[in-house]
Amino acid sequence: MVQMDLTALSLSPHDRVLHYPCGNGVLVGELAAKVPLGIVVGLDSSDDHVRAARAAHRDLDNAMFVTSDRGEIPWKEDFFSHVILGNRDLPMKEVERVLAEGGCAMLESGEVIAVKERPTTPAGFHVLN
Repeated sequence: MVQMDLTALSLSPHDRVLHYPCGNGVLVGELAAKVPLGIVVGLDSSDDHVRAARAAHRDLDNAMFVTSDRGEIPWKEDFFSHVILGNRDLPMKEVERVLAEGGCAMLESGEVIAVKERPTTPAGFHVLN
């Protein structure tokens, strides 16, 4: 697992963050501490990983762990201010759907891979690369 530099994220206390795949939830726990008034959702396709993450982080009030099929993010549109991906398994259409205006998607390495701009442009969503 890549050690992510959380200072580069510019998180605010109210941010809503999605991390996929969350594995054992270590990064979700670190992110939850940075957004005490927000929420962090750890998403993983493995039921075992989600159960282990829930057990290890049951003391976090602003974090949850969810199992999902790799191709779908079970969340409403325009919700997350940040989407952090450990790999590129999720379709970018799904990332775009759940990313809020002004939000960004990035890899755990810190590389920004997409931004969803505020509605100043017709397209709004830009995949970088």
